Amino acid sequence: MRLFPKRRWLRFSVRTLLLAVTILCVWLGWQVSIVRERKQLMHLIEEADGSYMALQPSDIVQNPARDISGIRSVMGDNGVGRILMDRKLSPTDRDRVEAAFPESNLWLYTGDGWQLIRNHRFPRMRIKASSK
Repeated sequence: MRLFPKRRWLRFSVRTLLLAVTILCVWLGWQVSIVRERKQLMHLIEEADGSYMALQPSDIVQNPARDISGIRSVMGDNGVGRILMDRKLSPTDRDRVEAAFPESNLWLYTGDGWQLIRNHRFPRMRIKASSK
């Protein structure tokens, strides 16, 4: 006869398992929606005669916060270092691009030249682009 009870592994109910799986699926769905939104905006930028450049490894080494999460890179998302937009993009679309790409520098072509709208190092400092 044993003096100590047999060690039991952690026990979970089916309800706990379903709750954990539901939370995981909601989180994954949210990540998928972020990746889809970013891909749609990249396509919109290209249609409006703009362009974007991927993050370089040296950018990530200098500032690791600019890198995207590993799960999103598995889903096909890429970090964007610089976005060059044309005036053809509406102000609401520019705001969507700014919100979807926090790791990138945003440049706008105003007709006179390129103007920096947002620098990733100072994301709260917003520079208003003049529309001519």
